[in-house]
Formats: sequence, C-alpha cells, structure tokens
Amino acid sequence: MHRSNHRVPGDATARPPNAVRANAGRTTGTARRLLVGLAGALLALPALTVVGAGPAGAVNTKYAAIVTDSSGSGYWLVQAGGAVHQHGDAPALGNTGCDPTFTAPAVGAVATSDHLGLWEVNAKGAVACFGDAGFYGSAGHLVLNMPIVGITATPSGHGYWMVASDGGIFAWGDATFYGSEAGVTVVKPIVGMAATPDGLGYWEVGSSGVVYRFGDAVLFGTPSSHSHIVAMSATPDGLGYWVLDKNGVVSNFGDAAPLGWTTVTSSQRMVSMSIIASGAGYWELGLHGFVWPHGTAVSYGNGP
Repeated sequence: MHRSNHRVPGDATARPPNAVRANAGRTTGTARRLLVGLAGALLALPALTVVGAGPAGAVNTKYAAIVTDSSGSGYWLVQAGGAVHQHGDAPALGNTGCDPTFTAPAVGAVATSDHLGLWEVNAKGAVACFGDAGFYGSAGHLVLNMPIVGITATPSGHGYWMVASDGGIFAWGDATFYGSEAGVTVVKPIVGMAATPDGLGYWEVGSSGVVYRFGDAVLFGTPSSHSHIVAMSATPDGLGYWVLDKNGVVSNFGDAAPLGWTTVTSSQRMVSMSIIASGAGYWELGLHGFVWPHGTAVSYGNGP
C-alpha cells in the first residue's frame, strides 16, 4: 500500500495534503530499517566480492549507501549503478528482479530485518530486491512531483517508506503514513529519513539540517552550523539520532553518543552512514567507496 501527496498520471482531481491509499502488489518477505576510526587515513583495500549485479548496462561506480549486517561485523556497499558488495560477515545476496521498472542509479538502500536481504530504491521510486527482501510495491509507475531520495523499512519486516526531496512520503506494505512535509515550504530539500524502532513514526531531514518529526518521533535538535546534510540514522531505542553532512561532520542529538567523525574533501564527500546494532558505533561512506569507522565499528574494507 502507499500514501503520498504526489499526483498519479491522469488524476485531475484536487489532492488533499496526504493523498490516497491504494493497493499495491504484495508478497511475503521480511524487512527492517537499518537505518565509523582512522580519521583522514585511507583504509586498506581487501579482496571483495560483487554479490549482486545492477541493471544491465549500469556501470556507475560511485556509491549510494552502506548497510549494516545483523552482527555488526560486516556491511554491504551499494553502488549507484546498483551493484552490491559484501564485506566482513555480510552474506552474499542475489538480485531477484522484483520490480521491472527499476533502473540505475540507486539513491538509497535498507536491509531486511533478518539481514538476509536488502532493497535499493531509485529516484523514480522503483525498487530492486536482493536476497530475501520481499516486494511490497513501488512508485516506479507513478509520475512524481519530486525525486525519491531515501528509503527505510518497518520493524515488522513487511513494508517500507520512501521519502521524496519535497518531503512527500510513500508507505508500502504495513508501513503507515503519519504525515509529510510535501505541500509545505521546507527550508532546503529533504535528503533522507529514519524510522522510530516501533514503526509508529519517522523523521525527515533536510540538506540544511532541519529535522521534521511525524507520528511518535520526537525532535531532539538540529545542527546549527552545517549547510549540506546528506543522511541521518536513529539510535536503537529511538531516543536520539545522528546527522551526517557532506564533509563528514556528524552531529548527535538525544541519547546519540558523540562518537567522532572524519573530515573529507569536497571531491570525496560523504553520501551515507549506518550504525551497528548496539548503537555504539557507525560507519561513514564516501562517494568513491571509502569507509570510515567510529566508536566500536570496525572497517571491513572499501569499495573497488
């Protein structure tokens, strides 16, 4: 299922702020939100395995997301071209081709609750499924007002949310719509989102660092001096979050601990972050596949 405030092709009716719920294709599967150090040093590049091919002809070697495995002893690096690389204990995943409307580049990814699969999403809202990730619908057949910029999964493992750059939310499977910033003048474009651990709320974050809360999500603060935020991750208990900017600076709020960060050049720039299950560490991912660990997180290698 989905709810959004984006127009479906041919729909000439007036749209309420948080428009229509419609049935989407559903299959069984599990999913969950999963929503880093050697500062300034290039990490050693071990052998790695390409475990999921991207769409045919996709050769983009820049990176879109880092996704943590269940043990915190590994992760997947997702290239914009759609390929998935396993590191550490992260298992090999295959692309199941669940959504024929998906084409590269990918703009975000999230793991399933058992960490035996993940979803990628592109700017059109189409979804690629890897491993045991089930397909609960996509926006690939819709005409969107603004592009999709992020995805996060429900704790039950049977749905996911997508967020667009204008703050519009698409909820699929058992993901519930709690509101959005679409139709409201946001300070800067939305760049990402994170869900609360009970699945009863979520945050959106703009590139200026402004955080918007919905459902049972609580506002714990926003960065005061950063101008280009690229990602956020919530703490395991949902009582705090980290916000990452493109230069690598991480701001912590609520019970999110100050675990450090790595400053990078504009040509490298950060694109994603992911926390370990305990919340005692996280990784930052640069555009060209370099990974920087902080707290108790350990590096398991960079992208090719």
